[in-house]
Amino acid sequence: MTKREFYTAIVNGEITEEVTAFATAQIERLDNVNAKRREKPSKKALENAVIGEKIIAEILSNEPKTASEIGAELGNHSSQKVIGILRPFIADGTVVKTELKIKGHKVNGYSLA
Repeated sequence: MTKREFYTAIVNGEITEEVTAFATAQIERLDNVNAKRREKPSKKALENAVIGEKIIAEILSNEPKTASEIGAELGNHSSQKVIGILRPFIADGTVVKTELKIKGHKVNGYSLA
């Protein structure tokens, strides 16, 4: 069955076993394509992983730094980007997130575990 035949059958209300089998096969095909896409990291995720490794290797130490300090050392990355990049490292325990007080304000600090 072609897709045209399938759509024509749907429009005409002719739901047969062949139409149902075709639809089921198409759904399975879509699920397989989506599963493969989810397994492959995006270009941006790969870039962020490299930046994250640089943060771990060159910028962080045992002394906590704020996301804005880390971003400045990286060369003008926003605090939000730095936090997003560090999130997986915090989850796996490589980086520790602590609360700091700077000029009476509470901010998050990031250091090596």
